[in-house]
Amino acid sequence: MGYIQNYSMVSVPGRKASLLTLTFAFLFSGLLASARTVVPLPNDIQGEWKQPCQITADKDVVQYSVQIHAENWIWISTGFEKEGCQAPYLSLVETKKAIFTDKGFLDLTLVKAEYLPQTNDIAKTLNSIQFCGLSNWANGVAQEVSGLACSDFKIPKRGDNTYTIFQEDLSPPNSAALSFGVEEGGFDGSSPEKRHRKLSPNFYSKATPSYKRKL
Repeated sequence: MGYIQNYSMVSVPGRKASLLTLTFAFLFSGLLASARTVVPLPNDIQGEWKQPCQITADKDVVQYSVQIHAENWIWISTGFEKEGCQAPYLSLVETKKAIFTDKGFLDLTLVKAEYLPQTNDIAKTLNSIQFCGLSNWANGVAQEVSGLACSDFKIPKRGDNTYTIFQEDLSPPNSAALSFGVEEGGFDGSSPEKRHRKLSPNFYSKATPSYKRKL
């Protein structure tokens, strides 16, 4: 995908598949506006973008998406019970503020991070293990987890930022594709000096309207 994915697993009694603690280790540092030229985000990237449904090395079925509304970006990572991304059970939802520059740099600031249980069984399981230190999980109710320890992963706190890079490809044969930076060689996006330098080969396609990228 267009950012670094960091998975940690939570055992779920009675489930064949482990509960995916859907986390983005994509996050976070911010660049002062005075240090570069800030430009408006291109209008043609507004809307929802998705990666194809995929199966991780741990056999979890997941899908990643981003909803772009001007400077407000919502990144969603969802785990599913069945192949083909059927029957969602848990989502990590990260709301961020985006700053785009004419150098192709993209700076993201975390506004808040939330987990959203999508079944009664998952909500019950999260309560039984006090996931993120919380015991009031409910199906369909998002809980903010910014700055909390969830299983083996520390969720970034409000105001944390990342330095990444960004590329849009709207010309045939690669219609409506977005790519983001990925960690490589110590450039993990944690500071201006460590801004991502390499684009991920995993791109996002426009969800609505639907576009297909020719390979």
